[in-house]
Amino acid sequence: MSRRRVQVVILCEDVQHRAFAKGLFEARGFRNIRFLPIPQGRGAATQYIFKLYPDRVKAYRILANRNRSSHALAVFIDADNRTVKNRLKELDETLQDSKLEKRQKDDKIGLFIPKMNIETWLMY
Repeated sequence: MSRRRVQVVILCEDVQHRAFAKGLFEARGFRNIRFLPIPQGRGAATQYIFKLYPDRVKAYRILANRNRSSHALAVFIDADNRTVKNRLKELDETLQDSKLEKRQKDDKIGLFIPKMNIETWLMY
């Protein structure tokens, strides 16, 4: 299936993540990209991701069950002062707390977790 037909929903912490995601997916031929709102003002952006992640995974799975090849979810979250492995574990626990299964091998859910600043990824 053409990448143009795949609906990619992107959940990210901030505008730097958004800029990186836009460039990354467009450079690989994806055109049907939908960005979820970025948190404004107060509060930790990481908490925003943890809050929305289970609902977005659930929505992705509902849509993917209808037409698996036409939907994908990408999540951009900083590792901050944790390891990437710890952040992956936290995201899995967030799903389990919401009574959802962890990410499965056939799920088209990409987790992008920069350990250092996303700006270093932009430069690369």
